[in-house]
Amino acid sequence: MNLRPVRLCPALVVLASLLSAGESQAAVLIGNLPASVAGNSVVSSTQTLAVSFRTPSVAYAVDSVILSLATYATTAGDAAVVGFYTDNSGIPGTLVTSLLTNPASSSTAAASFTFTAPTGGISLSADTTYWLQVARSAGNFRWNVGTGATPSGLATFGEFKWRNSLGNWNTSASANLFSIEATAVPEPEEYAAAAAAGLLGFGLWRRARRPA
Repeated sequence: MNLRPVRLCPALVVLASLLSAGESQAAVLIGNLPASVAGNSVVSSTQTLAVSFRTPSVAYAVDSVILSLATYATTAGDAAVVGFYTDNSGIPGTLVTSLLTNPASSSTAAASFTFTAPTGGISLSADTTYWLQVARSAGNFRWNVGTGATPSGLATFGEFKWRNSLGNWNTSASANLFSIEATAVPEPEEYAAAAAAGLLGFGLWRRARRPA
């Protein structure tokens, strides 16, 4: 039996290329890792820490957050509360989507820990200010600080702040070490344009193949 080679429609090949190009890879939205540890800030029942940033002109879905921590041991009862919050006139507002899932740890040594977002990620709108807040629900631990570790990335850094036992937020001079991994979310118009181009190309291809 002779098998005839299959010829793919060029328009479909182009469509597939356009759609695959729209599938973004995870990148550092903002962060200051790796950096040398020069100290730390305590996360306890009387102190919560946060860092603000503004997203670029593209929406992103957070995949994970890496924090450089010390004395963090879940086996000893430490329980972190890490999440993204809206901006409320320069301080953290309401929680976005849900909290991140905490990693396990049986050591108090300084290390980088990855906190993961729920399936589908945590959606952050374009051109919007958010806060990454680090708190605790049990125990206490330390969020490491770096020297000259100004956060950078696709997003724009805002500021670091800390909240005391009275609930008052204050500006912090400490650059806590972190990295936010996120994936760009293509606009619906991009998929629509790719589909339209593919259909148009397919129509032209079929017309060209018709016998005269």
